[in-house]
Amino acid sequence: MLTYRLFHVICIVALITSISLACAGTAMAQDSNKIKESEKIDDMTTQSLDELLNKLEEFIVVTASRREQKMSDVPATVSTITAEDIERSGALNLAEILRDAVGVVVTRHSGNFPQYSITMRGLKSDFMNERTLVMIDGAPIYHPHAGGIDPSWIPLSNVKKIEVIKGPVSALYGANAFGGLVNVITKSGVDNDSFTSARVGVKTRKDLDSDETISFPFYAVNIGGNMNKFDYFLSADGFTNSDGYMEKHQGQESIDALGKLGFQFNEKVRASVTGFVSNDQQNVGYDNAPDPFENDLTHVSAYVEATITENYSLLLRGYFNDFSVYVKYDDALDKYETLGRVIGGEIQSTYKIGENHILIAGADARNDKAEMTTWEFDWGAGGYPPPVKQAGYEEKTTKSMGFYVQEEYLGIDKLLPIFGVRYDHNSEFGGALSPRFGLSYEVDKGLSSYLNVARAFRAPNYNEMYINGFGKVGNPNLDPEYTMMYEIGLKGVLADKKIRFNISTFRHDIENIILCKPEDPDNPYSLDQFINFADAAVFGVEAEVSHEFPLGITPFYNLMFLDTDDGKGHPFEKTNETKLIAGIHVAQKGFHIKFQARYKSDRFHYSSNPAIPVNEYDQIVIDEITTMDLFASKTFSFNAFIKQIKFSVIVENLGDKIYTESFASWVNQDMRRQHGRTLIIKAIGSF
Repeated sequence: MLTYRLFHVICIVALITSISLACAGTAMAQDSNKIKESEKIDDMTTQSLDELLNKLEEFIVVTASRREQKMSDVPATVSTITAEDIERSGALNLAEILRDAVGVVVTRHSGNFPQYSITMRGLKSDFMNERTLVMIDGAPIYHPHAGGIDPSWIPLSNVKKIEVIKGPVSALYGANAFGGLVNVITKSGVDNDSFTSARVGVKTRKDLDSDETISFPFYAVNIGGNMNKFDYFLSADGFTNSDGYMEKHQGQESIDALGKLGFQFNEKVRASVTGFVSNDQQNVGYDNAPDPFENDLTHVSAYVEATITENYSLLLRGYFNDFSVYVKYDDALDKYETLGRVIGGEIQSTYKIGENHILIAGADARNDKAEMTTWEFDWGAGGYPPPVKQAGYEEKTTKSMGFYVQEEYLGIDKLLPIFGVRYDHNSEFGGALSPRFGLSYEVDKGLSSYLNVARAFRAPNYNEMYINGFGKVGNPNLDPEYTMMYEIGLKGVLADKKIRFNISTFRHDIENIILCKPEDPDNPYSLDQFINFADAAVFGVEAEVSHEFPLGITPFYNLMFLDTDDGKGHPFEKTNETKLIAGIHVAQKGFHIKFQARYKSDRFHYSSNPAIPVNEYDQIVIDEITTMDLFASKTFSFNAFIKQIKFSVIVENLGDKIYTESFASWVNQDMRRQHGRTLIIKAIGSF
């Protein structure tokens, strides 16, 4: 209780601080003309071209309203992660970089074996059972078996920017955007005649099983450019900690490649195609290693966009996802494969009607197909009757389509209302309507408040309906989930862009929330089943503040506080209700250093392990976590073949804290420990 009271106080302090900074920033902005132009020029010359472009682009977002829009005009809570932010971290994949995003909790379900899930604003997710839509360049990427993707499968070396939309956006993007949306925008060759970059590095840490110090390399190569009307971009990256991949627990090898080809027919018509392939091999890391866990992913998307007239533009897009997840345990019987395939397409029209109206209308359709091969496994050791059960399901197919329209009215000074609605039809669950109303008000230059009211739905996935394994039973009679969100916020970029903040408070009312609960709560040997548990609720506060002082010193913090109710008077299982990140960043003429501390509150899991007596059946608590990270880099510029080299040293988990983020009662908990102090050394070169 003391922790919750403390963070209630922090929430209030965050609110007061943000408003105070806003007021101070407005006053400072009025005096900004006193800054000498020579000082501005000197500041610009210490930054690379990429850094300058990032500073310009981070205030423009394309995902929130399906068109380019200033972040201050968006009536929603939006975070951006730039390529520069990625470089200033030890993150190698999407899961790792999202750990620092406000309102987002990333859970690593094992130690070295990286099964990740994204929880946004308390709308929790298990491994791949996502309530968050992930996209690459605007095209959805998800496995239909569980409706999501392990974000560690998406590398970062080819990423230009990541846009994170908190809260439901089903009014534009449909069923999977129930809790929020992550759009990964990759690099291209449009802006450069020719460029090449390479990244090499090594991670060093202790092995969780042997306590030996192990190191593994990672690498990436990017090549891009344009010729006449063509532009291209190629990227390959990977890593291995296979120092005993098949001999030690939880080894991992990964290789990914992305290619983009664009063609500019004329100044009004452009086409582009993107292909992404990924292969990831891991040790499952349960009681009898070595055992392979292999993921294969193929993603292809293509679009054509055309400016038909000055006031009308058209976008056509198609996409294809193919997944294969293969797992083999120590026994020949204990193996299975989960296959998934998604084919989809969309058409979108954007109309400018007169001077005051922007109308966006579109339609999309997709075909989801998945299959989980039937397999046998022995739960006898855990006491689950019967000792041998069948798992898996035959091929399932779902067809869905949606139609949406959104109106932005520009005719009111300083006020921007947005009205939107979408209708979706699912071949299994029928139709659903998702309306949205947003309102943005410009309080002062660089300072705006916003209101966002939205409804969303999520159809049950195949895993929730048909799984029959891992101590869980599917339920084909599930109903879709619905949520109604109410949000108000204040955001600002003030004092010559030196003060930035965003604070919001929100509430989600969730109907028919799907949870996994024991079939028979009075029987400790009961299997868990997915059910529509109750009507739940989430109340939350988010704050994100940074302030750049002279000498390039920038303190920052972001805070998330949640109060959840599962409908039966209990907080959500597997949900961190408080997350706080605070630190300081210093940038000086090619030298950067950043220190930050992360805090996540405790979380609990209901245990369904029959080995635990009935009187201890209620819950198992995962302790609160506090870790610290340190980053330092130095950039060297040249005029020769090598244009620039940046050397970086990162130390994650400075205190060498061994902790657990997740619990599964049927797995040895040693497998759930997170690794301790990790040293990362990397070099990035531009040619």
